Amino acid sequence: IKSFKYLCSNEFYLDPLIESLEPKEVYGLLTIEAGIAGIALLKGNHIEKIEEYTRPVDSKTAAGGQSAPRFARLRQEQITAFIRGASEHINKIFLEHNISGIFIGGGGPTKLMFV
Repeated sequence: IKSFKYLCSNEFYLDPLIESLEPKEVYGLLTIEAGIAGIALLKGNHIEKIEEYTRPVDSKTAAGGQSAPRFARLRQEQITAFIRGASEHINKIFLEHNISGIFIGGGGPTKLMFV
């Protein structure tokens, strides 16, 4: 505490203590799968959910015969477009907040493609 105040009151003046308890660093949290990305902030021990970014991506298909490579290519193009749109959206959100770093996670290979 860097201040000295002498007050006569029937309430405690806790503003300097509350300011000292504020988290100093804020981290961005990102969970990403094909078609959906969850965006949050980690402030101290508290996680604040910001929003979700979604974009339709076709699921994997086992059928197709000779068309299977075409379906796989179309799905890959959709995932690439999703990652491009998600990265622009996430960039706007995280630039609004003064974050110290970003944690990226997810269940599938999409997180590796994102990085």
